[in-house]
Amino acid sequence: MEQDDGQVLLAPDIVSGRGELGLIRLVDHRVLELVVAELAEAPNVHLSLNILARHHDGPGTWWASIESLMHAHPGVAERLIVEITETVAIQDIDDLRGFVTRLKNFGSRIAIDDFGAGYTSFRNLRSLASIS
Repeated sequence: MEQDDGQVLLAPDIVSGRGELGLIRLVDHRVLELVVAELAEAPNVHLSLNILARHHDGPGTWWASIESLMHAHPGVAERLIVEITETVAIQDIDDLRGFVTRLKNFGSRIAIDDFGAGYTSFRNLRSLASIS
């Protein structure tokens, strides 16, 4: 993102700043809307969406958005890959299992972002793979 003074902000600068201000949910919602709109416009495109899963545990806000968008745009979910960072994924494997199950029920795929950069073990990864 380019600022008025020409300085370019990188994604980590934007995400950490929004997280500190409590705005990351708004950013995630808007990015979700933009990704789904792009997928709806371009039927041959597959896109990845990096989210912070821990911000979407609350009662339904992100889930309500994604459910609404998936129902409004059939065929989009199968072309959406949701990326969850490794450090967030390992924080609560049971919550993550529910999160992954819901996404897979839409037909979306899941990716662990930065896998191997943190401390996720293959045992934890295998426990997620067993979700149908």
